[in-house]
Amino acid sequence: MKPGQRQGRLPGLDVVEQGRGADSIRGPGLRVVSSNRLERLARLLAESLASGDSLDPLDPLDPLDPMTPEVVVVQSRPMQRYVSMALAETRGVCANVRFPFPVGLIYELFSGAFSDLPEAARFDAGSMTWAVWELLKEAGDGSNGSKVELPDEVLRYLRTDGPARAFSLARRVAVLLDQYTLFRPDMVRAWDAGKGPLATKNQGETGAHEAWQALLWREISGQGAHFGRAALQERYLAHLTAHGYPGPHGRISIFGISSMPPAYLDILDRLSKHIPVDMYFLNPCREYWGDIIDEKRAARLARKLGVKELGHADQGNPLLASMGGVGQEFFEALLERDAHMVEAFSEAEPEEQEEPEEPEADRNDARPTLLANIQRDILELRHPAASGNKHVIGATDQSLRIHSCHGPMREMEVLRDHILAHMDRDPELTPRDFLVMAPNIEEYAPYIRAVFGPGGAGGSGPSIPYSLDDRDAAQGPVAKVLLAILDLGRARFEASRVMAVLRSPVVAARFAMDEADLALVRDWMREAGVRWGLHQEHREDLGFPGFEEFSWRSGLTRLVLGVALTPEDGRVFRGARPQPVQDNEQAKLLGRLLEFFQLLAARVKELDQERDIPAWAELLHTILNDFIEETPATARDLALVRRAVGEMADEARRGRCLAKAEAAEIRAALLLKLGDQVRSQGYLSRGVTFCSMLPMRAIPFGVIWLAGMNDPGYPRRDPTPGFDLMAASPRPLDRTRRGDDRYLFLEALVSARKALHISYTGQSSKDNSLSPPSVLVSELSDYVEDNCEAEGGGSALDVARVTHRLQGFHAEYFRPESRNEGAKLFSYSQEDRDGAAGLAARRGLQEGVDCTRATQPMPDATASTQATSLGLDDLSRFLRNPAAVFTRERMGFSLGPGDPGLGDVEPLETVDELDKYALRQELLAGAVQGRDFRDMLASVRGENQLPPGELGASLLGTLLAEVAPLARRIAELTQGQEGLALETCEFSLGPDSGELMFSGRLERVYPDRHVLARVSKLHGASVLGAWLDHLFLNAAAKQGQSALPRETMLLCRKDAAKTDELRLLPMGRDEALHALGDLVALRGMGLDAPLKFFPKTSWEFAKAAVKGEQAALGAARGTWRGGQWARGEGQNEYFSMYFGEQEPLDEEFAALARRVFSPLLAHSDVPGAKSKGRAKTAVSGKGKGA
Repeated sequence: MKPGQRQGRLPGLDVVEQGRGADSIRGPGLRVVSSNRLERLARLLAESLASGDSLDPLDPLDPLDPMTPEVVVVQSRPMQRYVSMALAETRGVCANVRFPFPVGLIYELFSGAFSDLPEAARFDAGSMTWAVWELLKEAGDGSNGSKVELPDEVLRYLRTDGPARAFSLARRVAVLLDQYTLFRPDMVRAWDAGKGPLATKNQGETGAHEAWQALLWREISGQGAHFGRAALQERYLAHLTAHGYPGPHGRISIFGISSMPPAYLDILDRLSKHIPVDMYFLNPCREYWGDIIDEKRAARLARKLGVKELGHADQGNPLLASMGGVGQEFFEALLERDAHMVEAFSEAEPEEQEEPEEPEADRNDARPTLLANIQRDILELRHPAASGNKHVIGATDQSLRIHSCHGPMREMEVLRDHILAHMDRDPELTPRDFLVMAPNIEEYAPYIRAVFGPGGAGGSGPSIPYSLDDRDAAQGPVAKVLLAILDLGRARFEASRVMAVLRSPVVAARFAMDEADLALVRDWMREAGVRWGLHQEHREDLGFPGFEEFSWRSGLTRLVLGVALTPEDGRVFRGARPQPVQDNEQAKLLGRLLEFFQLLAARVKELDQERDIPAWAELLHTILNDFIEETPATARDLALVRRAVGEMADEARRGRCLAKAEAAEIRAALLLKLGDQVRSQGYLSRGVTFCSMLPMRAIPFGVIWLAGMNDPGYPRRDPTPGFDLMAASPRPLDRTRRGDDRYLFLEALVSARKALHISYTGQSSKDNSLSPPSVLVSELSDYVEDNCEAEGGGSALDVARVTHRLQGFHAEYFRPESRNEGAKLFSYSQEDRDGAAGLAARRGLQEGVDCTRATQPMPDATASTQATSLGLDDLSRFLRNPAAVFTRERMGFSLGPGDPGLGDVEPLETVDELDKYALRQELLAGAVQGRDFRDMLASVRGENQLPPGELGASLLGTLLAEVAPLARRIAELTQGQEGLALETCEFSLGPDSGELMFSGRLERVYPDRHVLARVSKLHGASVLGAWLDHLFLNAAAKQGQSALPRETMLLCRKDAAKTDELRLLPMGRDEALHALGDLVALRGMGLDAPLKFFPKTSWEFAKAAVKGEQAALGAARGTWRGGQWARGEGQNEYFSMYFGEQEPLDEEFAALARRVFSPLLAHSDVPGAKSKGRAKTAVSGKGKGA
């Protein structure tokens, strides 16, 4: 025992006390209880509160008034919850205990001492932001008589990027002023006294920045300078000296705080002369470590002093020296205040160490784990490498693992497997024993939900409960809606942005819309041509040309007309063509859509007006009432946003802000205010805890996992503005983001009781290129390499480091050795196991992978493959892209966007090719009906399909000229006859097809023939569509029925003056049924596995087959590969997914092409595509069907 120390015993603990003598343990005083284990500090706190004395239950003080609440100061709500749970566990209940934050405690002390203290005297960053903002709005360079003269660079910043810039700058300046009152009170007091840079000895550029900040401070504080925090601190210290402390607090305990502003320490130190002030400090090291210095800092000091090295520098433990700066400075500050030091250090207790799960012969090995060795080195200030000794760890040690993954999703998948593995090895572990932290948990939220939420991990394996905390309040559904509506102020009212508001679950619920309703509304908007702008007048107000097309009023008018008027082709009412609304239920949905839109338009119009902050708060509450209904699901988020709005208005009032703000400034203010709020599911409430890495959250857990430890993502960067006076002249106890992050990493390292896992994105998911981890992970890795080794002389870092594979279904996770103790790659996912087995079977790599499931058939077919009926459209859709239908109906997913989405820009010169194709088809139908140009222009323009003005008329004329040859040819073929529609017809395909009922309907069936016109080039897909119509037409004709024609004519656009034609010849009904049945059978094959059938490529092969196999393959390759001006069919996303590795133009492809297209060619007049024998077959087919 060191001289001057006294050892006393508390129940179950050995406590060493050091300081001002034995008598000083009683009565007032500043006591610092330090331990390397937070559990021990919590037990000491509980026993202190229970005994009435700070530390010695054998010699108690007079007990406190039982009605006086105990005060335990914490820095975060999670720490409050931890302490309250620890007190309840020790004392049976935690009651009559208050948990203020340091700033709240200090204000309580000030309020108790000064009855004249106004509310605004808090001068917090929030209220100062509004005061600074008001001054910045009128600030200048001194030439306009403004109260504050700003430097040129600050003025340039203010004058760019709109009004939100001023508020952003005001916030940064206010935060700095707030920090000055805590960390530079001497400078602020000099400002209050009217002194400037000369008094604070800031010269040059720093002095210039201090000058304008001092002016801002004086303007803000005004007549209340003596109520600023720096002045209040001075007044309060004098008050304690003169009057003592008659306040309500009988004792103050401070728990788990690793740093504090000097101003707060001074107040607590002086207060401790009157009442006990106990500080419970998590100290990672039992030795004195105030003078240790890390290598980098030592090198900098050596360069500064002009020497090669600092001979007296003591590095101690490298990890502690590098990462412990925050705690080191704080502990030194406590020692300078002559605090009574109480040490309660502990090595890892046996019941708190993880027992290694090793083979039976090795289970008695009491060798400390890698993590325990590192923690003990820090505790005892050791550096084994310096003495030439290394720790020896087991080859299967799993207490420290560093995981290199391919992104956040893989990190979470690996995390899930290791949680299950830990609970397998240690049955005493529960999900509540796991803590997962990331620099920004919001970035990991979607991956956490994907892996741990309902259906996570493919729905296989046990469900793991979890809570997700520290969520960004601005990312909550209610906040996102409010911010999105504020964004619409002075905006173009784009369709996608309006739909984004409506699609929010909370808004959709308010207007009684489900997913099907939202999908229908989106289709309505797209088909009605809504792009942007409320109406013509709104566009003019924004400075754009005024036209009505593609506006919200235009599109909604079309929908309303669709309810009021009977749809008629081409009918236009007041410039709008009705958009059909099918039934009463859709009409009701349209009513709810109109209600939403009218409310939104009215509220957005109000956003155009400047107003003061209370008026803005009232409007924001009105918007919340209009668009969000309070339900159990929305109550928490709604209350959080309302609180943020209320606090924003309250801060503006305290800042005496009377200026009027724009919507952009209010949005910026609200976004910052929401950033101060967090969405939480309850820290330590249930299951695995996910949270952000925040300072002073060193709560012990059995297993701690640090995710997202990337470089340069952690330590996080906090760019300091050039006018930060603290950064220009740093002092001890100054807070920096990087310093906090380093100490937080150290706290996590010493708080893990059984295991510590670290994961980062070490490999690219695109090209597998390597990325380094955080510099802190690298320092830890270097320490392990230098100070530890595996048994047998192996590398300890190789034991700890794990390099994961890109996919969870990689075979390495399912090798037999993956079940061994200490295995690095393993998986609990049944879905991934099945995938690995299937992949191994496909590649013939079954060795070492369980492939028992790989040879089993696919899951039972869906209803679509077992149906007793099939439609013509379904069969046509399959033949156009068999791979796509297989993917959607059997694999359960689809590729590509699928939904074309909503456009936000009207077509100014042309329209996209798909819309142009549909427009040509509509113009062709109009030309066939004999409608004139003006009538078709009004009709098409009423559908919002053309660019506005003369551009649209010009485009329509061009397109009409393109379809004119087709229209003339149709007129020649039909000779004025009227085309009819073959209504839905259903018939059986016969016993060979399992009596499958086939149904469909046809358009443009003329007395002599069925005419199909396509405004595209003639290719395999259009030919297939005509062939299916032809088969259906001939199969639908009953024996002796002469009303239906048997011939089909396909017309396609060749160029501006010519058409391509394909004539399909009549055939017998039985032959048509047989051909349809064969295509249906082909569909059945295509739902079991992707077929090597590609309509365009297969058509070119079949046409050229008469010239020989090589010529046919050459033609097919040209279509498959494409060229400079044409996209190859092989580039289709579905075809390339299944057949992209090499060209699939093999014997199977050729056989399928012949199977589909040979009957078609035999019953067509394609020139050169068939031999004379085949032509005879066509003629004989015509005869049989006659």
